[in-house]
Amino acid sequence: MVFAEMKSGGTKIEWKRQDLLFAIVCAAEGAAAFCLSWIISEMHPTWASAVLIISGLFNYMLSVKKFCTMFDVRGVFAAVWLCSIGLSCLRFNEYQLPWSSVTWVCLIAAYIAFELGFFFELNDSENVSEKGKKSLKFAKWQVTRVSIGEKALFTWLSIFFAGLMICLGIEAAVCGFIPIFSSSMDAYVNFMVFPFHYFTVSAPLFFPISYYYLKKFRPSGIKKTLMILFNVACLLVPFLIVSRQLYVLSIIVDMFIIGLMEHRKEASVLCLAIFLFVFGWFTIGKFRNQSNEYVEQVFTEIQYADADYLQKKTTSMTEQGKGYASNCDIELPDSVFPVYMYVAFNFDNFNYLVDNIEEFSNGRQAMMPLLVYTRLSDSILKAADSRGYVLLATFNTYPFICSYYRDFGITGVALGALLTGVFCAWVMKKSRNGDIVWRTVEALTKYSVLFCFFGNFFLNVTMWFYVFLLIFIWHIMNLSIQKIRRI
Repeated sequence: MVFAEMKSGGTKIEWKRQDLLFAIVCAAEGAAAFCLSWIISEMHPTWASAVLIISGLFNYMLSVKKFCTMFDVRGVFAAVWLCSIGLSCLRFNEYQLPWSSVTWVCLIAAYIAFELGFFFELNDSENVSEKGKKSLKFAKWQVTRVSIGEKALFTWLSIFFAGLMICLGIEAAVCGFIPIFSSSMDAYVNFMVFPFHYFTVSAPLFFPISYYYLKKFRPSGIKKTLMILFNVACLLVPFLIVSRQLYVLSIIVDMFIIGLMEHRKEASVLCLAIFLFVFGWFTIGKFRNQSNEYVEQVFTEIQYADADYLQKKTTSMTEQGKGYASNCDIELPDSVFPVYMYVAFNFDNFNYLVDNIEEFSNGRQAMMPLLVYTRLSDSILKAADSRGYVLLATFNTYPFICSYYRDFGITGVALGALLTGVFCAWVMKKSRNGDIVWRTVEALTKYSVLFCFFGNFFLNVTMWFYVFLLIFIWHIMNLSIQKIRRI
């Protein structure tokens, strides 16, 4: 007996050592790739790009092999972070300049801190190489801890759907239009009525719970028909308000839940998600009624936001005897160039922020969700906090570390990325019990990691509203069941 206990304990210690070694190897390999790219990026941008992209794909393949899933957060983050930075290093646009040393340090620190933060929160995990198919590859959908009654779940789903449609109707009445039926090219931007818009864009949350209801209780007749119709209506919301981002979020959450509950191969689910992404992206783009002249002005006659920055930067490098190479003489196809800029130019905006920021906001950026909910953002945030440090007005997004840097500089980036990794690992542990709410939160987390190059969705007001709404609905349903049982 004692020998068995010692053997079991020793095995767990060995598993933790293997996980620690894996985290260290990934962090060290990524850091080495960053340092090498940093050194050669000025004169050899193509080689610097290749180093980072190969490193990101290598770490992703290691993650797939060890954790038995294509959707592990660590592997996804490594692939997205390193590959997107690698694409930015190519410098296909004339406004993409070599980055400062502070920018490179922030990019490296963010990667290492995220990987280590994820490990230290998940250091009690089992050996996924042997048992990963039970805990992470979603081989079996577990029943939730609280037995939800069929009538109660159907009732609350109906209330949830009715609330979504009522909020959509209120917004349409107040704004006087629905974006898909408007001839204005910026109708989708002006379609916003606080706080109803947060409920309207919560439509992606309806599918996971309703799909769980259909799989668990297998209703027939009118209830099944209503659930299907409710889901179709919710899936149409991104098209009605012409929101690409909401559509992409819906696809990622839906595909994650379907792959989980249908036990299908992840590669098939991924291919289906890519197909739906491409289809919806271009379809919604047509509904925006943006003329060819407008698109040409946006993507070919790019608006320059700081006319003096480029000249000052190039003059400074010339005085220091430094030169740099770029690929701006290579013309990308019109259909590819906007996609490249959306992915790559975020890091050039971040570098522009690093070069021009005048003062740090000391935590006010991290408090943004709370300030927005309490309507205190305008009174607490200073003008410097809300200043748009963007190099090009057309492409005005940043990587997820921007908020952390604006708060506390390099220290904020390291600490923010560390806490982000801890949060992702904590959500993954919570979702292992099979609860549909935490599975949905995990899907939202994966979406945030997948678009870490495009914005900080971990501090996004809408994302936190999703989490609070999911937990609130599940809590209310559990309370209603307890009351019914007492009766």
